[in-house]
Amino acid sequence: NIFQGCSWTDSLEYALHAQSSNAPLIIVDNVFVSSADAGIYVDRASALVQIIRNAVLGVYPSPIAPVLTNEASGGSRVHNFAGIRADELPVRMIGNVVAGSNDIAFLHRAEPCPPTRIFNNEAFAAIIGVFLLPQKGGSCQTANLYQVWKAAHIAFFVADVIVANTQLSHITVADSHLGIVPYFTVGKAYRRLF
Repeated sequence: NIFQGCSWTDSLEYALHAQSSNAPLIIVDNVFVSSADAGIYVDRASALVQIIRNAVLGVYPSPIAPVLTNEASGGSRVHNFAGIRADELPVRMIGNVVAGSNDIAFLHRAEPCPPTRIFNNEAFAAIIGVFLLPQKGGSCQTANLYQVWKAAHIAFFVADVIVANTQLSHITVADSHLGIVPYFTVGKAYRRLF
C-alpha cells in the first residue's frame, strides 16, 4: 500500500489514519494542510510503516474530538494530538516536516540503540516539537537528527524514561521556551541521559 504525492486539506479527523495495518504501508511525498488531530496517525496495531518526506502544515484539535474529564478535579481536558503520531515504531520516518501544530509536532516511541529508523525530521511553530515516548523494555533508547525551532513550550520532551540509558544525538533546538526536557520516572534504578 502506497500513498505518494497526495494532498489533503481541511480534514476533520486524522487526514491519514493507519488502523490495524499488517501489510507494508509507505507514506511518501504527501502534503497535509489544516488537519484536525493529526496529519498522519499510525495506530498501535500497524506494523511495517514508512513515513518519508511528508509535510504537515497546521494541526488543531478536532471539533468532534471527545473531551476527557479529570476524576480528581472534575476539570476537562482534550486528548493529545500531533502532526505525525506513531503509536507503533515506524520502520522508517525520514525527512518529514511538521509546522504550525497547536499541540505536538511529532509523537512516537524512542528507537532501540543504535538509531537506524528515525532521522532528519524537522518541527517548528508547535507547542511541543517532539514528544518522545519510552521504550517498553531493553537497556538503551535513542533519538537522532531532529531539528526543532520556535516551540512555544518544549522543543524536545523525553517522557517517562524507564530504560537504563537514553542517548540523544544531533538534536538541534533553537528559539524555544524550553530546550530538551527529560522526565524520569520515580524508582530506585540508576538512569543516564547522554
